[in-house]
Amino acid sequence: MMLVACSEVNHFKMFIQKSYTLHCASPPKNRRALGTCAGELGIQLLKIGKILDVRWVASSLCIVRDMWVNYCALYAHFMPASSDQKLKSKERAHL
Repeated sequence: MMLVACSEVNHFKMFIQKSYTLHCASPPKNRRALGTCAGELGIQLLKIGKILDVRWVASSLCIVRDMWVNYCALYAHFMPASSDQKLKSKERAHL
């Protein structure tokens, strides 16, 4: 049972790290497009932070809260972009 719990925590941590990388390493064009989606929905886009090793639980809670607030804007931006055939498959994968 402990092995399953550790695996789930590791998956959660990887998901959060990928989200952080996506928001911070995204080209300015993608960040502007995401900001535009948020503006159209009337959402103030919150910055997704990085998981801290020392205060893992506290930083994870803040990140999950911010992603929850950003969810509609993230969905509105990434769903159409993921199927946009004008973009190369590598570009779609890195959105």
